[in-house]
Amino acid sequence: MIASSFALADYFSRDCTNETEKRLHMLLAIIATLDDTCILYRSNQEVLALVQQLAQKANQQALPNPAFQALAAFCQSENVSPGGSTDLLAASFFLLSINSILLVIEGRTVYQ
Repeated sequence: MIASSFALADYFSRDCTNETEKRLHMLLAIIATLDDTCILYRSNQEVLALVQQLAQKANQQALPNPAFQALAAFCQSENVSPGGSTDLLAASFFLLSINSILLVIEGRTVYQ
């Protein structure tokens, strides 16, 4: 399953009314599953693994949370940024916009 699929699944399964929080959770789902080459370019596989672990932990509870803050602090201290993850987040937003206008059989939307 590609990272963007994890993000969309997270978005539709999350019982949250705050759209910003749902979208941040999408980003965390992508970071946790993607071998982000932007992080690898600036660091190494060990740093990527730690970023993914922190993102996975942060994605397990409402935001903001201590793991989310630890992820932000770690990325800053290691001078890394999940640029590949944010690219896939943008693609996921595009798919969400298509989902909101495309209807399929039985009135269900594409990804639900």
